[in-house]
Amino acid sequence: MLRVVKGKKETRVCQKLLETALTESLSSESKFKIGFPSGSMDRSVIYNSNVWFTGFEITEGSPRFWNSFGLTSNLEQGKSNSIVVEINIPTDGINRRVSGIFAIDDNTESVFLLHRGRIGGGRKGIGKNSFVNWYSKPFTEIQNGTDVEKALLVGEITKNDFPNKLAKFVQGIAEFKLFATSDDVNEASFLSDSELEEKATSENGKSKPKRKEVIRNGYDRCHYISELAKRRAKGKCQLCKKAAPFKNKYGKPYLETHHIKWLSKGGEDSMANTIALCPNCHRKMHVVNLDQDIQKLEKTAASCNKALQRTSRRARR
Repeated sequence: MLRVVKGKKETRVCQKLLETALTESLSSESKFKIGFPSGSMDRSVIYNSNVWFTGFEITEGSPRFWNSFGLTSNLEQGKSNSIVVEINIPTDGINRRVSGIFAIDDNTESVFLLHRGRIGGGRKGIGKNSFVNWYSKPFTEIQNGTDVEKALLVGEITKNDFPNKLAKFVQGIAEFKLFATSDDVNEASFLSDSELEEKATSENGKSKPKRKEVIRNGYDRCHYISELAKRRAKGKCQLCKKAAPFKNKYGKPYLETHHIKWLSKGGEDSMANTIALCPNCHRKMHVVNLDQDIQKLEKTAASCNKALQRTSRRARR
């Protein structure tokens, strides 16, 4: 069984191993603005094509090594970049409010990075238990003195596969946060069948739904670009390639325009960034937004724009 690292000297050795492993695998470096709940700061960030890392030692309040990670695909200059997960380590002793853990296999002297699984989902009832149930990876038992604790294993720090395991862990948390904060998810989404039946039964018919005022902010989109995107799709979804599921009341195939890079993420309302999708695929992009689907849509948009440019050149001759 792995042993929790608690001593100040041993913790520093493990932190140094982690920083060395990250420096070797995250070969690019630049300064970015990193945001957190109370503000933001300019930090030197190291990264590869998958994840980024920045950190330093905090000596005041709750002393710890601040190890912050995010997705490189969301890393941008000129904006405050969100942290996906902090795997902070107490510099001395045990602090269960800090989620990161170093552990050692005393037989092999291998060092491991673990996480307690406490993730804020941003909604009532969405926290550690919700994440653990969603993540579906087993806990690893670790020895803490005479006690046995459980935590999620990120990986063995000095092994070659550690960067990939770290990237999968960060990506998993990013997907959970996207899922947990979507409009279709709430506290009920994470209950077991028996818990859900119990709560639904107890609430059944208690009161009529109350009306509430909802105010939404949106973006002023160009209707010319939207219409052109639909027309060049020629009645077929540009992701699943199937015909539009029905026609609108004017007899035209029903498709919805989608911005490949979301306007809320700084995307442009341009022909290069606009595509036509069936309602199902459109919803899929806003719920899941898979990298492979994004790449597919980018290629399709680029191909459509090249065809449009050729048509424009012929028209000008």
